[in-house]
Amino acid sequence: MAELIRAAIFLAVILAVIGALLLAATKLGLLKAPAEREEPYRKREYLLSKAEMMFYRTLLVAIGDRWVVMAKVRLADLIQVDRSKVAEKDGEGAGKRSGWQSAFNRIQAKHVDFVLCDAAMRPVVVIELDDSSHDEEDAQDRDGFKDRAMKAAGLPMMRVRAAGKYVPRELVKGIEEAVVGAEKAGIKLK
Repeated sequence: MAELIRAAIFLAVILAVIGALLLAATKLGLLKAPAEREEPYRKREYLLSKAEMMFYRTLLVAIGDRWVVMAKVRLADLIQVDRSKVAEKDGEGAGKRSGWQSAFNRIQAKHVDFVLCDAAMRPVVVIELDDSSHDEEDAQDRDGFKDRAMKAAGLPMMRVRAAGKYVPRELVKGIEEAVVGAEKAGIKLK
């Protein structure tokens, strides 16, 4: 009988602890259903910075309806990992990180400023607007990676130094040079 009483007391204590934990979690909002939980996000006021917006407007004037301009495109939506060019790391088996995953991780959280696409939404030219922050060593490393990735993927990259004013015909000339350079290198853009 004493064992039964001890077991009942033990069970009561366990239930009380679980109840207290559930109550605390509920008060902290940890037990809300995902649809009820308030997420810690807010809308950005603008998608583009002032410098990017000024460039974008000039770019639209420069290209007219020749191409479609996309802004802030994630690298992983623009290029993909070529499985034939990556080797498996750490051998085979579940839980092992692949060369593909490592390469994908390098592009999943990076973006380019602008992409010019043809009417079928095929990427034609990538444009990066470089301000003074691109002079820093870590930014140069990121820029170098983007340059190499675009080259490997066969997508021309045009870098434009951020300025107070842009000349539309100079932008068109730079875009055409990037396209011609890619075609001369044997890159098929369509």
